[in-house]
Amino acid sequence: MERIVEVDGNEITVRGLKWKEYKELKADGFSFRDLDPQADNDDWVERVARAGVADDTDVEDLGVSDIYKLFDEICRLTFLRGDAEKN
Repeated sequence: MERIVEVDGNEITVRGLKWKEYKELKADGFSFRDLDPQADNDDWVERVARAGVADDTDVEDLGVSDIYKLFDEICRLTFLRGDAEKN
């Protein structure tokens, strides 16, 4: 499942993570379930964003809030949370 996310006037196509990508993140110590909002999660957020961007967008060129917006949508698509199922 893919979705287009508007970021800073641009449309970026994102998708949910593949099982292999999810397992690699878990093996490296990342837990979607236990994500601590007080911790420094930037490296994890970037890895998820890089894996879930389905087009050739370089996430390095995006603003911080934009990266987190992509991260949130990729998580929604990965786990089919809320309105991700309907769209």
